[in-house]
Amino acid sequence: MVLSTLEQHILVDGFKLIFDVDKSSGSYFVDASSGREFIDLYGFYASQPIGYNHPHFNRAEVQADLLRAAKVKVANADVYTPQFATFVETFARVIALPELPRYFFIDGGALAVENALKAAMDWKMFGADAPLPEIAVQALERHRVEESRRRLAAGDMWGDCGLVFTT
Repeated sequence: MVLSTLEQHILVDGFKLIFDVDKSSGSYFVDASSGREFIDLYGFYASQPIGYNHPHFNRAEVQADLLRAAKVKVANADVYTPQFATFVETFARVIALPELPRYFFIDGGALAVENALKAAMDWKMFGADAPLPEIAVQALERHRVEESRRRLAAGDMWGDCGLVFTT
């Protein structure tokens, strides 16, 4: 029923698998239509790194907190919530690099590019002259070397569009 409903309105060209929300667990994806269990090496492009139905999310207080967060757009740059503060503090404690103490969170690719350009223009407009952190300089240098290698390999087929990172 899921695929036939979707096929009436969208192009269904992905895997013919129906995610079973209740039976999928840990690293195992269960197809609702067949009941088959798969080891998930796909992870929804790494958006599901902790697996499915982690026991932590079965706790009543966690479910209540998730429901509160689901009622608003937690990662809103103009309005702040306790959930967003908790997320940022956890991000800083668990993932962040000391060399990069400032963060900018965006929903996805196109919005990220758009907002990165806006942030760069704001940085330039306000006269910020702070140097890039060394880790950023090293990453840009590695990118320049890799791009030069690709340019040589492509020869006449290389199409330079003048951008630092092209997509």
